[in-house]
Amino acid sequence: MFRIALFYSLLLAAASFPVCPLSGQHLSGYITDKASGESLIGVHIYDPESQTGTTTNAFGFFQMISPEDSLRLQLSYVGYQTVDTTIAVARSGPLKIGMQQAAELPEVEVHGTSTAGESRQLGRTMIPMEQLNKVPPLLGAPDPFKALALTPGISNGTDGTSDIYVRGGTPDQNLILYDGAKVYNANHLFGLLSPFNPDVVKDIQVYKGAFPARYGGRLSSVVDVSGKEGDKQRTIRKLTIGLVNSRLLLEGPIVKNKLSYTFGARSAHLAALLLLGGKGDGYQNYYFYDLNGKLNFKTDKSNLSLSTYSSWDNWLIAEQWTREQKSKLKSSWGNRTASLRYARATGKRLFLQGLLTYNRYQQSLSQKLVDVSGAISPLLSQAFIQEWDAKLDADYQASRDWQFNFGLEGGLLRINPRSVSVSSGIDSTLLGAAMTDWVLRLAPYVENEIRLGERLQLTGGLRFAFFRVAGGQQYAYPEPRLSMDLRAGPYLFKAAYAHMHQPLHLLTANAVGISNNIWVSAKAGVRPQSVIHYSLGAERPIGKEWFASAEVYYKKYRRLVDPLPGVDFLQTDLDQWEINSGLDGLGRAGGLEVMLRHEGERLSGWLAYTWSTSEVRFDRINDGNWYFRKFDRRHDVSVTGAWKMSNHWEFLTTFVLNSGYRLTLPHSLYFDPISNFPVAVYEGRNNEKTPLYHRLDIAFRRHRVYPSGRQWTFNIGIYNVYARNNPYYMIAEPNLEYRQPPGYTEPKLAVGNRANIWSFFRFLPFVNYTFSL
Repeated sequence: MFRIALFYSLLLAAASFPVCPLSGQHLSGYITDKASGESLIGVHIYDPESQTGTTTNAFGFFQMISPEDSLRLQLSYVGYQTVDTTIAVARSGPLKIGMQQAAELPEVEVHGTSTAGESRQLGRTMIPMEQLNKVPPLLGAPDPFKALALTPGISNGTDGTSDIYVRGGTPDQNLILYDGAKVYNANHLFGLLSPFNPDVVKDIQVYKGAFPARYGGRLSSVVDVSGKEGDKQRTIRKLTIGLVNSRLLLEGPIVKNKLSYTFGARSAHLAALLLLGGKGDGYQNYYFYDLNGKLNFKTDKSNLSLSTYSSWDNWLIAEQWTREQKSKLKSSWGNRTASLRYARATGKRLFLQGLLTYNRYQQSLSQKLVDVSGAISPLLSQAFIQEWDAKLDADYQASRDWQFNFGLEGGLLRINPRSVSVSSGIDSTLLGAAMTDWVLRLAPYVENEIRLGERLQLTGGLRFAFFRVAGGQQYAYPEPRLSMDLRAGPYLFKAAYAHMHQPLHLLTANAVGISNNIWVSAKAGVRPQSVIHYSLGAERPIGKEWFASAEVYYKKYRRLVDPLPGVDFLQTDLDQWEINSGLDGLGRAGGLEVMLRHEGERLSGWLAYTWSTSEVRFDRINDGNWYFRKFDRRHDVSVTGAWKMSNHWEFLTTFVLNSGYRLTLPHSLYFDPISNFPVAVYEGRNNEKTPLYHRLDIAFRRHRVYPSGRQWTFNIGIYNVYARNNPYYMIAEPNLEYRQPPGYTEPKLAVGNRANIWSFFRFLPFVNYTFSL
């Protein structure tokens, strides 16, 4: 089956090549930052004469075809001055255009505005760092993942987490890439910060619908993060000092205009330890770091880059119960990635890209207990995921109205879900160790984009996913993708369909506390999970400063996995994890997303609203009935604004309101006379909701740039201004008390439930300072 599908996929790609010469003259080129030489991703390039346009790719490269000898181009990009120029099409080499940054504090410009020539892809969000800087920073630091959660269809979990939930999906269903390499567990400091240093991030592209055929292996979204290439003109050194962490950025040319470097570092310091420190007979200690490095070599026709990323978190808890009894608990996790990428414009119409990546995610949990006799009983739990991937990708501009993308992607994954051992003295006992599994992935793909007249654009793609999983079991699936854009006057209507599969499952503990999440691979009897995604949207500008958009979606899941009630995988044999899990689960999710944006000279921002629902069903859970997922939320509202007070001062604010998350609480209690203890009675999984969540953040920012090029930025603000007690963790505890009912001479034992709520943050001021060295 796989060989036949592979043959037809390659045949489809070959058949897409034109068999006769095409009219028109070809124009290609690179768009860069005029001052630094950095490639600009997603620049909108528009020809008003033919009413056609395109955008630059990850290397700042674009291609167009014109029937005329000259071509008028209009270029627009967030935070940069608009370029309007006429170009001679008959050129011997690629065109080079440098764009000038706007004022020190540029107006907010939001990607997705429906002007001709911009990318019109349904469910796609682009966030350059200039736009991130318009969101009030948590603890003074811009955060990509927190900014994503302010857009429709994307939400965070709770305070203190940066996991993202996209259109009813779960965090494991998001494909997170940094310069092409996969990143797992995208958290720092309990999720307070995302894993990526904002100083080294150049651009973020998020796909939550209409997924391009070149992406696969996940169900909910693609978060593609591009790191800075490094300034090719001058050396830049920046240092940021904040309450929780400090950051260092070094970038500059090694060979001017050709070879550049970027180095970024971020780490926690004493302020974080004081903030999270424990009280009483014990203490907590937390540190983290991440390092980013990149070398980039660019010529007129090619680009070669080597990018590395490393992060590590370490959390230590020590408790002293008595003079003789104490414990130490340490939880650690981290990512290491490397990517080697080569891209080249070949001929007049073909752009090729080759990518090799490596990533390793590792987590461990250790505990040491000292009893009355002085004996030490260490427990150690470890897990890892290791991957090697390769990808060859090509873009071909067949004509002015026809272009297509095709390629081949493959990878080898090595996964160990968890091994648990206990040792005492010189002896060590292995409680449970899952076998290390190997997963082989291979996926050819092709995608055609055809423009039919000035109003209609169709994009059709096919990806064929092949997985060889644990035990030698093989699975093969075609993954069709289809989208349509139709312009009718000021309106742009969109529709999309996608079918995707994922060979990994994440077993998530149904409780809040020490992370007990387990990654496992599909195997014989446990097939890859899948989703069919339908979406429909419309958008239009309203005057010159307002823009409105709306999208509806529906998703059907199959072959989901969820742990059975009460299962703790820390002490469970993971070689047979499927025995303790619900398998072949069904899921359904749907929603409405609305966004209203304002782009004024001094005042700008947006209002985002999402109505959504997400349910699953398993034969062995909840009596086979449908139940809501944990982060099913009916309503989610966010308002973000930026006011340019003067040339150097900005006021930033964000308000968030949502329905809270689902959790399982006892419906009632009864007193067991045999055990002399109350027993909880439950009715359904995720049967209750936490209270309404809402929060207001404000920040003031002052920024100065001097003629010498030196600059500094000062941030001061408050997180959760009115100290709302939003729930981070909620649990029901039995409430036992003796009461004397009327007519009784002796008090009677009353049994009831009492809900306790813990909050992660309340009123939290912050300040940080960034300056050039």
